[in-house]
Amino acid sequence: SRFVAIPTTSGSGSEASVAAVVTDGMPPRKIPIVSMDFIPDVVILDPSLTIDLPNDITFYTAIDAFTHAIESYCSTVHNQITDQYAVMAGKLIVNSLQTVIRNPGDLDARERLQFAATLAGIAQNTTSVGAAHALSHALGVTTDIPHGLGNAIVLSKVLRLNAKDSTRPGMFTQEIGFDSLENIETWLASMAELVDVPLRWGESMVPDREPSAESIAAIAFDDVCLRTNPRKTSLEELSTIVESTR
Repeated sequence: SRFVAIPTTSGSGSEASVAAVVTDGMPPRKIPIVSMDFIPDVVILDPSLTIDLPNDITFYTAIDAFTHAIESYCSTVHNQITDQYAVMAGKLIVNSLQTVIRNPGDLDARERLQFAATLAGIAQNTTSVGAAHALSHALGVTTDIPHGLGNAIVLSKVLRLNAKDSTRPGMFTQEIGFDSLENIETWLASMAELVDVPLRWGESMVPDREPSAESIAAIAFDDVCLRTNPRKTSLEELSTIVESTR
């Protein structure tokens, strides 16, 4: 028998990734696990299978892939090969996401998003990710917001923080055609506005949840994804990001 993977979204890159995430424990935590057994024998990318995705899910999954790309590029264990995969993925997403949101039936643009998700998944196999994913994991288990939305909410803040210690966020920004980190923030906001999604976790969470910024940050602080973040991030810094995006 052969393991065949056929993704129906353009986000996680799990069709080409050694990583999976399980939710466990009390309080619950998202725990990444890694195994070569997750790599399929055959991957089929068929954009027609994504054509009925609602616009919000298209946005969430694309921003998850975008976050894979930029955090791979900024990772402490990046290399020239992963950099090329990450940059290619970032360019494809930036140049295709608005087209897909405005015209969900555009198969060429949807195919480009699928390629981007797979390329970013390959990149993160080697590099892992960073603080945006750590925070998004924590937001997911405490507020039930979608993972890609969590990434969209915190990514700009994380990039600004990492840029204090690393040139990599700015380098990636220029590689994909933007002038500054502010351009990425503006692009994220414009895509969220197109799909009518607020980039505040307090406005998107399940109504009966009332987690504190400190409790969310504490979960993120223990996340393995922080190990490859380009800045040694403190619990206080994570808490500040969570509070500022409430």
